[in-house]
Amino acid sequence: MTLRISTQLRGRIVRDCLTRRPIEACGVVSAKGRFIPLANASDDPSLFSFHPEEQLRVWQELDAAGDRVDVVYHSHPRTPAAPSRTDIAFAAYPDVHYVIVGLADPDNPEFRSWHIEDGQADEETVLFWC
Repeated sequence: MTLRISTQLRGRIVRDCLTRRPIEACGVVSAKGRFIPLANASDDPSLFSFHPEEQLRVWQELDAAGDRVDVVYHSHPRTPAAPSRTDIAFAAYPDVHYVIVGLADPDNPEFRSWHIEDGQADEETVLFWC
């Protein structure tokens, strides 16, 4: 799979991740390009989870608008942009792109996308457009 994403959306995702350090930022981007940061419900700063009520509301709003989640993103504030065992275990949507922003070097954030399905994570090509 290939993720095609605008440089503007990439910038918004990276800024959200940098702003929320040291916890993991998280959110989604819809197929129509809607950028939606979500609260991290996890008490553990090295994990992320969506608040179930907020997630349900966003998924329902997107569905009502004829839209859907295309990207689920989160950050790794101190580690590379590769999925952890936990990320892989909890990846529930095989038809979305899982973007991870690695902030081990916050001056040079890593932006990588993954297809995660059946316990397997495969890195995707990311194409940026203006």
